[in-house]
Amino acid sequence: APGRRPDAAWIYMVGHGGGMVAGDVTRLQCEVMAGATAVLTTQASTKVFHCRRGGCARQEMRCSVGAGALLAMIADPVVPYQDSRFYQRQTFRLAGGG
Repeated sequence: APGRRPDAAWIYMVGHGGGMVAGDVTRLQCEVMAGATAVLTTQASTKVFHCRRGGCARQEMRCSVGAGALLAMIADPVVPYQDSRFYQRQTFRLAGGG
């Protein structure tokens, strides 16, 4: 069928601890080439714990999607705990038809 995408690369973002604290920075950069399909997902919610002395946890993502490509972003929620501070930036660059 036109538009059908049977072969997709699944990418799981896996944390390496119980959650994020002040000073933690996670950066992700991905590129989905022309005509490709990718699914970007997480294994659990992102927990952000108490941040002392005005600190902040950060998460930054930059993705580019080529012509005729598809990127499906299916992330679990961010769970901010009391007195936490969290900065998140997501940048997506799309080619024509991406």
